[in-house]
Amino acid sequence: MSIKKLLEKVEPANKAFQDTLAPEHYSELVELVEIWKTDPDYIKRKSWAQLARFFGERWGRPRMRGETLKRTVENFNGREETA
Repeated sequence: MSIKKLLEKVEPANKAFQDTLAPEHYSELVELVEIWKTDPDYIKRKSWAQLARFFGERWGRPRMRGETLKRTVENFNGREETA
């Protein structure tokens, strides 16, 4: 198989993390964002690493890091609209 064919399987780098989630996982992320906005202390009582382990396994991303989840939650602005 050519390298070009293999590269077609790689997701574009400009795709936001939340845009790669399945609908049920995306709705969980939206709920997590709402909790962060309304009661950040509730989230802070957990560690981002613990949350990433839990949701990473749940969302099929067992190697997700706490920093990735935190950045996604803090910078969340919904799904990208596709034309």
